[in-house]
Amino acid sequence: MPGFIARFEIPGPVSFKEKDCDTEFRVSVEGAIYVDFYDEAAFGETRNEQIGNMKTMAAGKVIEDLAHWHEGDKLLYLDGRDVLGDSLAAFLREKGITGSARIDDLRFTEESKERYMELIMTPYNEKKTEEFKKKLEAAVEPHGPLKSVSYDLNTHGMMAGTSSSSHYSLDWKEDGSIIYQTTSSSSGRYFERDYKIQPENAQKMIDFVEEKKIAALSKLDVETPLMFDSFTSSTIGVTYDDRSVGGEFHNTYTLMCGPAGMTFRSLENEIGALFKEIEESGECIKNEMRDNSTSSPGLIGLGMIDFGGQPGHEQKLQMMGMGMAEPKADKAAPVTHKKWICSNCSAENTGRFCCDCGALKPAGWTCKCGSENSGKFCMNCGQPRPN
Repeated sequence: MPGFIARFEIPGPVSFKEKDCDTEFRVSVEGAIYVDFYDEAAFGETRNEQIGNMKTMAAGKVIEDLAHWHEGDKLLYLDGRDVLGDSLAAFLREKGITGSARIDDLRFTEESKERYMELIMTPYNEKKTEEFKKKLEAAVEPHGPLKSVSYDLNTHGMMAGTSSSSHYSLDWKEDGSIIYQTTSSSSGRYFERDYKIQPENAQKMIDFVEEKKIAALSKLDVETPLMFDSFTSSTIGVTYDDRSVGGEFHNTYTLMCGPAGMTFRSLENEIGALFKEIEESGECIKNEMRDNSTSSPGLIGLGMIDFGGQPGHEQKLQMMGMGMAEPKADKAAPVTHKKWICSNCSAENTGRFCCDCGALKPAGWTCKCGSENSGKFCMNCGQPRPN
């Protein structure tokens, strides 16, 4: 007889205790068992009777495990689903049943939930926080002057051409200047803006990095959640000139945050807001946009932008097993960004937009698609400028 899925629910909340706690808490449980093969005669005469008996058996096993929960060392709120599910699966095997089991839901009663948070989870979280603080303090090392701070966001799409990236960095240059740079890349277009920053505004970032102990934090083993679909990952990097403390000229530490806003949500929010504040206080010295979507005309039907226009991209594609179409005789010459004067505010620029007022650069020609352009290729569809 073919297998089946039997979903079960404990009839009413049941009591349990945590280790070293005399207070009883009450919880409801739902789950399911997946049965492949079993001794039909041992569980009833009809199919419905067999399924009903297995549901009762599964619920009874969970109730029994909860009655002895305090004898273990796991917290129900954190580990209950896995522990109870594994125990139920092992119980099925003991009964000669081939299959698996899982716990779908654990619901505390309202009264129990409040007491459980107060008596169990609050002390647990406080203990974990103190342990983490001690590890973080132990990982702190002396450093020389801060040379660079960066924050990177990379969106990973499941379809070709859907990935994008953003980079924010503050750099203390050898000539004494402090430059904030923000870049982004998406759908073949690359944007870059540079700002000159005053020391008193950059000091806020130095204070932030020191207060949050970014370098030390990057050395700790912090578990981050895994994502298998489209998501945005993030990293925070700091670089020091540690020669004054016997270290390297460029000593870099990278904090792998995992999916953006998940593990270090408050930290990412703070550094993002701080970079925005620094940008608003700075003097824009560069504002450019480049279209790289047509820089690799020899690719066979690929919507990818990762390798286009980069040295050695042909070799990378060949290593990935992707062929190349017959190359054209001449490659398109790179677009030269000439200086232009904004008619709105008289600022001098090199990019498509004015770095002072944001006005669009005067158009030089109109593409068949209707887009106005000044370079050799259309910024919208990539068509070359008509002769």
